[in-house]
Amino acid sequence: MSAPAEEVRRITAGLKTTSDKIRALHRVGWPRSKIADALKIRYQHVRNVLVQDEARAAKAASDSVRPFQLPKPTKIRLGPALRLSFGNLSPKV
Repeated sequence: MSAPAEEVRRITAGLKTTSDKIRALHRVGWPRSKIADALKIRYQHVRNVLVQDEARAAKAASDSVRPFQLPKPTKIRLGPALRLSFGNLSPKV
């Protein structure tokens, strides 16, 4: 058995799915093309698995961050002098 095949077997030991093997090889720094060659699968399969994982991670990160919310509006009562200075209301009688 060749050295790369032994290394693949060592890294992916105990993993059942091809996707798990792709993730394991990617975690140790293997490029996509080398992963595809070692597992005898198409490059596109490797790419799809890794891109979908990145998308899931980004979604999980954005879900954990709460969006900024403005505080509830507060009513402020203006006296007649201020209402006249803003010029939008006449004093109520």
